[in-house]
Amino acid sequence: MFMLPEIGEKLLMQGYSLLDYKIWFNRVDISGDIVDNNKNNQFSGGEVCRIGDKLYFDYDKSEIHSGLIEISKRGAKKLYCYSPFDSSFNVGPLFTFPGKDKLYFFSYYEGFQEIYPKTGMFQKSDEILETYQCNKLLFYENKKYYYIVPKDLINPWKLKGDYVVLLQFEGRSGDNRLLPIENNDYFYPHRDKVYYVKCQKEPHEWVDPYERPGKTYVYDETTEETKEFLPFSVSFVIDNDYMIFKKKNEDETTSLFKYRLDQTEEMKEITNMGKVPFCLNACNGKIYTSSIGGVKEIDLETLEEKTLTKHQALGSCYIVDNKWVYFVNEKELWRVSQDGKTTEKVFG
Repeated sequence: MFMLPEIGEKLLMQGYSLLDYKIWFNRVDISGDIVDNNKNNQFSGGEVCRIGDKLYFDYDKSEIHSGLIEISKRGAKKLYCYSPFDSSFNVGPLFTFPGKDKLYFFSYYEGFQEIYPKTGMFQKSDEILETYQCNKLLFYENKKYYYIVPKDLINPWKLKGDYVVLLQFEGRSGDNRLLPIENNDYFYPHRDKVYYVKCQKEPHEWVDPYERPGKTYVYDETTEETKEFLPFSVSFVIDNDYMIFKKKNEDETTSLFKYRLDQTEEMKEITNMGKVPFCLNACNGKIYTSSIGGVKEIDLETLEEKTLTKHQALGSCYIVDNKWVYFVNEKELWRVSQDGKTTEKVFG
């Protein structure tokens, strides 16, 4: 149920939307074989998602010029307008489920929404559990992992406890269960295990995993056992049999490391990235970083490094197909071919 202030803001939001651009005539060929890198794209920022020959971009420019943008060779158009009164104008990660030709996202006013790319119509999703307050969802091996704050059953507006992880099995709605993963801001399901970071923090406080003291753990869904994975907190992605993570050094530089998930090898430093903040992604044996120095690719096995483009990439980078690396710079969406020969602006 909406309160009166929320109703007023929603009406004003609709008025603002009338002033905004709805259609752009820049046409972009979204080509290349689609790859399944949904989890790592979410952990890299969750602003870009692809279904078929269309790309979806969480455009976060200003109070008016923001929204969910659909981009294709036929042009670009806005599908959804966000609230101009939110301090950040995006809605959180965009994501798809394997085998489902739909796009999902979270709206502050409407909850989880789903979009059918063929029609461009969106509606409130009936596939997402709405019992809890939730702003993140991961799908892996026919299971949904919700990042939630449990509500007080007597007073639904009052939050009870800190963030926890809820597991829901596809097609088994009565078999939901809370995992013993609390007080975290970073979790990653992989092969019947959940890797997560637990930091020193206040309830409901978000912290960057590798900026605050803490540890990295792994929970085994089969044995229901939890053990320490790393004696420090990290920001990470997983590819093949490795966790790739960022770790801050004593001299305030940040190094990239890889560590086998079965813990049979010592962790190995890939490279020292210096003091420049950077974003991380990985896909099919390749590591990608984006920063003020551009977009780089590192081979996970040989550790050979190459610069794909020196164009500034001040935001996250995304891998949605085998042809391009998409990256965000100053609210604009760019891409570089994976051979490094072509860099071009996509939207913004």
